[in-house]
Amino acid sequence: MMADAPPDIRRFETAQIVLMVLALIYSFTINHEPLIDTFVICLFIGLTFLVSRGRKNWARWLLLAIYVSGVLVEIWNWRLILAAGHPVIVAASVVLRGAALVLAFTPQSTAWLRTAPNVPSVRFPSEA
Repeated sequence: MMADAPPDIRRFETAQIVLMVLALIYSFTINHEPLIDTFVICLFIGLTFLVSRGRKNWARWLLLAIYVSGVLVEIWNWRLILAAGHPVIVAASVVLRGAALVLAFTPQSTAWLRTAPNVPSVRFPSEA
C-alpha cells in the first residue's frame, strides 16, 4: 500500500517506472530487441512493485545485485557501446538507475521495509 510509504519509496517507484518506459522506447527505436527487452522490463517493474507495494526487502537487494552486475557488464562491453554510437544514453541510464535505486536504500526506506507487517501464510481447507 503506497499511502503509508515514505516519500523516497514513492519517488523510487516513480523513477523506476519512468526509466522502464524510457528503456522500452529505447528498445523499440535503437536496440531492436523488443520481445526480450519487454520481458526484462516487466520483470523489473514487478520487482519494483514488490519493493514499493509489497514491502519485500529481498526484492530491493535483488534489484541492487542486478544493477551492479549490469554496470559491470556495461564496463566490460564499453568498447562495443562506443562502437554502437550511444555511450551517452548508456552512461545516463547507469547514473539514473543508480540514483533511483539509492532512494530504496535511504534510512527511511530501510526502516519502512524492515517494519513490514507479517502476512500470515495462506491455509487451504485441507490443512485445517
